[in-house]
Amino acid sequence: RCPNGSLVISEGEPLKSPVRFGPELESLEQPGVFLAGDVTGASLIRSAVEQGDRAARAVHASLAREGRARGFDADVVVVGAGPAGLAAGITARALGLEVVVLEQARLAESIRAFPRGKLVLHGGDFPRELPLVVEECEKEELVRRWLRTVRKAGLHVTEQTRVSGITPRGGDRLGFTVEA
Repeated sequence: RCPNGSLVISEGEPLKSPVRFGPELESLEQPGVFLAGDVTGASLIRSAVEQGDRAARAVHASLAREGRARGFDADVVVVGAGPAGLAAGITARALGLEVVVLEQARLAESIRAFPRGKLVLHGGDFPRELPLVVEECEKEELVRRWLRTVRKAGLHVTEQTRVSGITPRGGDRLGFTVEA
């Protein structure tokens, strides 16, 4: 819904995803890596939040099946603190996982970069309650709400930290080494 009627949104051809992933958002090329948000071709905020939540739940289920590996700094490393990354981090924390969130700029930078006063549209109802509110409001209010939610969840986001490499651990050691 556009406030002044100048924008019309309609169904179009589905976007082709730049990466391949399964129904639980796990990379088909690199098992153990779960994808959400822009990388999947879903650039809508609500889609990114929903995918981040789904990916965190899939990681939790995977760790429950395979057992947690010991000797790691975290159960989950989330790369990016946009809508998908924040949703994944909050859900993972709520499920009892140790989470590290790394962001190359600032928390919610993708939303902060919108023009001042930009109206953010929610895009409809959600199948369940999501970890981040996505309501029709100006982007400044949305960022304020997300910051409160992140603080309340006890999610620590390390800003100004660019991930430069993710390498699977070899041999009998599960997991990844993340270079930042």
